[in-house]
Amino acid sequence: MKTRQFVFNDAEVAEFVKKNFVSVAASDVDYNNLPDDAKAKGEFQFLRKSLTGAANGIHQGIYVVTPSGKFIKRCNAGWPHIDTRKCHDLLKESLNTFRSMPKAERLATQPLSQDQRSMHRKDMVQPPASWTKIRTTTRSYPFSPMELFDQRHPDYYKLDRLWLTPETARTLVPQQLEVGKTSDVGSRVLRHFSMDNHTMLGCAPWSDSAVKKARLRVKIIAAKGQLYQLRYEGGLHLDSDSRWNKSAYQGKLLGKAVWDDEGEKFKSLHWVTYGERNQRELRRNETRGNVHITHVGSVFELDPVLPNDRGITPHSWAYGYSREMKAQAGAEK
Repeated sequence: MKTRQFVFNDAEVAEFVKKNFVSVAASDVDYNNLPDDAKAKGEFQFLRKSLTGAANGIHQGIYVVTPSGKFIKRCNAGWPHIDTRKCHDLLKESLNTFRSMPKAERLATQPLSQDQRSMHRKDMVQPPASWTKIRTTTRSYPFSPMELFDQRHPDYYKLDRLWLTPETARTLVPQQLEVGKTSDVGSRVLRHFSMDNHTMLGCAPWSDSAVKKARLRVKIIAAKGQLYQLRYEGGLHLDSDSRWNKSAYQGKLLGKAVWDDEGEKFKSLHWVTYGERNQRELRRNETRGNVHITHVGSVFELDPVLPNDRGITPHSWAYGYSREMKAQAGAEK
């Protein structure tokens, strides 16, 4: 994930890869844990053969291989400080190597057929156009001491999504559309705000009993025609002492939005949160050192839904959203 963030988010590298490569993002863990019958199929066998020249076989990293299944180069550079420029240079070297190879050596003689798939094709979840789609970005503030093997390091950020049906989105607006009117937002929005970890890094499991305070109020501050300017204020206090989560969060939310009542949608939405995160029990696969208390901020905004985001669901989609919503999004058969 660090490589994806620091290498492929670089505009120059992204354009170079788009122009010269067929890029594929996949999970080495998923491939290595396939059942034997799936590993016997052409897709896995191609991958195994292609990465024979790699030091660790099917393992996380940036690899360049030919359509014929010939390994060219591993293009990672720098750890834990990723060297984006060096990765770019290695990709250029790989392209030159590919171009210098005879066509018969580099091109596939027989394409794989659909029945040779080893990895089950995941259903492409597409939220209906009528849903309000919000993107959240979360990052910790600097703390001391900190190091890059800690997910709370401010070099890292977390992207997630929050999807709302038209009925739920309407609860973000006072029922009576008059300047000065206020209301609490709906319970469904408040539950996502409380339980889905949008305001912090990681994905801690929160129970109802861990919610000490969760409130989000909205006020109409101006109106022009069918457009209503909204202001939001809220607070969240979570404290868990369960076997799986010994931590707390306490923070505030401020925000604004413009509601188009004629179109029954938000024209704009921008919320920010800032809070204190207390991880009383530190986990080695997430953190380093002995710093328990850090500060974290997040931004909620309307999701631009870029082409590469298609099919990416909210992190809590599997357990935090209703079967009715999944059916509408084509995820329930």
